[in-house]
Amino acid sequence: MYCVKKFVNQILQEQQAMPNDLILLVGDYNIDSRYEQGYSVEVLKQFPTLLQQLGNPQKYQEYDALIQIMKNNGKDKFVNLLYDQEEKGECQRSPMEIQLTDKADLLTGQCLDYIFQLTPENESNQNTIEIKQVNVEKFFVEGQKFTQLSDHYGVSCNILIKQAK
Repeated sequence: MYCVKKFVNQILQEQQAMPNDLILLVGDYNIDSRYEQGYSVEVLKQFPTLLQQLGNPQKYQEYDALIQIMKNNGKDKFVNLLYDQEEKGECQRSPMEIQLTDKADLLTGQCLDYIFQLTPENESNQNTIEIKQVNVEKFFVEGQKFTQLSDHYGVSCNILIKQAK
């Protein structure tokens, strides 16, 4: 997760990102935001820097760690644009594909793909972003030994950006 943050910072610097630029991080993070159980603190003790940055929590959830790290100790704004849809259950990924999917992962309803907006420290994006429609993309195929392109569904959305005046 630290490598992702470092990579993002490097790209923003190389591309000379401007304060009003819309910065979206989109894709398969392979971190399930619905995994409520979390991991014990014993797991976290192996990673003291992460433990400290997370504020010594009682349990460790990868999704929460991702958000904390990307927020850069609260300096940056990092928002899951699909959060409301995930809470409603609209973004469940429950693939039926049995060639690519491990039996333990079948019909688990994991949320693995995300659309995040990043606003770096000392920058304020005055543009308003509104999620208009969220879709679960099943990626069905025909004529193959497998029925879907992935072991889980992806997500897509239509985004309305209202430019600041």
